[in-house]
Amino acid sequence: MTLLLHIKIPGALILASDCRVTGRKKDRYGKINYVVTDSEQKTFPIGRNMAVSYCGNADPNGLPASFLLGKAVSSIHPSTVQEAAASMQEWFSDSHIPRPSLLFSGYSAQEPMVLSLPSDADQFKDQYPDKNVYGITTMGDNRIAEALIHCGPVDFHQLRISDAVSFSELLIKTTAGLQRIESGIQTVSEACDILVMTASDLRWVRHDSEMFGQL
Repeated sequence: MTLLLHIKIPGALILASDCRVTGRKKDRYGKINYVVTDSEQKTFPIGRNMAVSYCGNADPNGLPASFLLGKAVSSIHPSTVQEAAASMQEWFSDSHIPRPSLLFSGYSAQEPMVLSLPSDADQFKDQYPDKNVYGITTMGDNRIAEALIHCGPVDFHQLRISDAVSFSELLIKTTAGLQRIESGIQTVSEACDILVMTASDLRWVRHDSEMFGQL
């Protein structure tokens, strides 16, 4: 599992994802979960004003989802976020590969947009049909993050980019810390990637993963 956070604030989109991948194997005592890596890239830029994050099945058809997503991203050339989501959906379908859950963020005609496409859904969903609304969209192992978000109202209209980056780091770090004292495997790592996007550019402000390098 993983934790994805896409934050929409005035003038920017902040995309954060942890870097842990877990697996499951059988031994003489039954099935056990284990940590595969803490350096998986789960957020991928699409051009200079769009990006996609994934969660769920980390090795469909025995291939790393990060490798497949990177391959899919390099093969599409969308002009809008909707086109990116539709093209990605078509790529996985044509490749006969199970699609992980996807979260898209970007700018279409200078307008910020966040689209979610769960693995069991046929259509993507616009998270902000009202363009004047700001907030956070979570996906994956988001139980702890959602509880923290709803502990007190967050005024996303007033957040600066640095505030939103710090907030996303806090949610990921707290999730990882609380999972450490819970029973079961820790599915979220403190290692994470954070991408800041505006209508004209994007940049990594944190990049702990190793796959596919830096921008």
